Amino acid sequence: MWWRANQQFANSVILSVVLGRSSDMNDPTLAELFDTAQAFLRNLNPGANLVDMFHWLASLPKWIQWWRPYGLAQYEKTKKVYLRELDTLRKKMDDGTANPCFAVDYIQAKGDIDANDHETVFVFGTLMEAGSDTSRVAIGQGIAAAAIYGDWVKKAREELDAVCGDAERLPEFRDRDRLPYLSAVTKEILRWRPFIQSGMARELIQDDEYEGYKFPAGTVFTWNPWAIALNPKEYEDPLTFKPERFLDEHLRSPLKGHWSFGAGRRVCSGYNIGDMNVWIATARLLYCFDFEQIPGTPIDTFNTIWESHTEPAFPINIKPRSQKHVLLIDRMCTEIAHS
Repeated sequence: MWWRANQQFANSVILSVVLGRSSDMNDPTLAELFDTAQAFLRNLNPGANLVDMFHWLASLPKWIQWWRPYGLAQYEKTKKVYLRELDTLRKKMDDGTANPCFAVDYIQAKGDIDANDHETVFVFGTLMEAGSDTSRVAIGQGIAAAAIYGDWVKKAREELDAVCGDAERLPEFRDRDRLPYLSAVTKEILRWRPFIQSGMARELIQDDEYEGYKFPAGTVFTWNPWAIALNPKEYEDPLTFKPERFLDEHLRSPLKGHWSFGAGRRVCSGYNIGDMNVWIATARLLYCFDFEQIPGTPIDTFNTIWESHTEPAFPINIKPRSQKHVLLIDRMCTEIAHS
């Protein structure tokens, strides 16, 4: 059930940031949030909706627009889930039990923001969708790389053990300056197999010109992070997981060296959260567990979309490094349960 724990971690972080609550994998409302996120990801696939590629189709009479019933149904379902979350949060705000979070600040500042409830909940929903599956998939890619390429895992553990001792304590954010190799590992996870393989499309709102080429308003642009990440002209031996490539002066700059957080002015606004999520999860997983491929069932590293929330992304053996690490995990779980 490692993949379920992965989901819960990624979603708890973004839910606490946006809505001030943690996630419970047995929570039916969370399952509905997963469903809306999965539908969103499916619709991001190139060619999933022809109207996004051929805008003139939107000029057809509505009764001919074959994609409209599906789109409207998905919109209503998503809106219902988000509005329910907003209602729950407002009740907590009224009785003084709401935790500090982005949504509370947004609602309190709404007098300065021109947005109705429907627009408001889609602001929250966009942040949740952008911050949950991305971290989940990236952490999964790190686990896959740990099972396939053992050399870098050994180096990372030597660094972790030097800082945290022999199962004495878990790595923490305050250790990051003393764990430079782990920061390089984080960047290589994001570079090795981009989780958004075809980029995010952008549309010009006005005519533009670039290097002598003229583009009218309405032109759709995207970039190809997959091709860039696996281009031998950009990275030596790009198919192999090599954190050493990022041990340079840009090590602590999350946006340098890969394209997983986007490009240009439209780079992901939550990149710091994503970077910290992947770093802390990877550090603690490597410190506590061994990862091995299952004989006869190698991990397919070129199938890294891993959209499913109901089954593991790939077969893998995971076991604690030692009994000392088991006791450490038990101790930390007990402390958290009573905190």
